[in-house]
Amino acid sequence: MTLTLNSPITEEQWDAITDVDFDNTDEIYFHTKRGKEVYFVKRKNGKWICSDDLYETAVCSCCGWDTTEPWQHIKNWFEFCPHCGADMRGGRRLLT
Repeated sequence: MTLTLNSPITEEQWDAITDVDFDNTDEIYFHTKRGKEVYFVKRKNGKWICSDDLYETAVCSCCGWDTTEPWQHIKNWFEFCPHCGADMRGGRRLLT
């Protein structure tokens, strides 16, 4: 699909970008009129899923990546999931 956008974009153009398909789209790639390449990546927010034991491993709530490292280390090392890029600064979610 090709879109021609004004700067700033109009409300109609924004609606075309954020239609129903955008909910299922993680990335958009386009060129400016001067040929510059632009990548738009939708922000993901997640939490590390782990038990109450600080020595248990943590798993990303967005992609399911297992850190194979204890929660006590992960909370200090990773603000973002190294596998999917999700913002993990929201903390953790305990397994029940």
